[in-house]
Amino acid sequence: ALRRNSNYLKDLQVNRAKGAYQLEYVYCRSEYRKRGIVQLLLASHEEMAKKHLCKEMFILLCTHNHRAIDSYTHFGFLKYQTVHSDNIEIKRILPDDTKLLMRKCL
Repeated sequence: ALRRNSNYLKDLQVNRAKGAYQLEYVYCRSEYRKRGIVQLLLASHEEMAKKHLCKEMFILLCTHNHRAIDSYTHFGFLKYQTVHSDNIEIKRILPDDTKLLMRKCL
């Protein structure tokens, strides 16, 4: 399945910064949201990134996830890069045709 869908996914690839701490798709079940769990998780990852002498952190998410964007912005992340696929098949395998990469300098 991955090989069959790889052409669709290539439009949504983001450039990775060497030596940066990178997170993808943090998920918190709905019954645990608004309890500060994601903020605690991000703080833990930031501490780990600093221990590894990373100068920046990145997090990747879908652009339709406004709650996550607000949460990450509150934690100090800024919008950094957006990638989009015009392929109409992409929404058959992913929840959105646009990804957002957010960045936080440490």
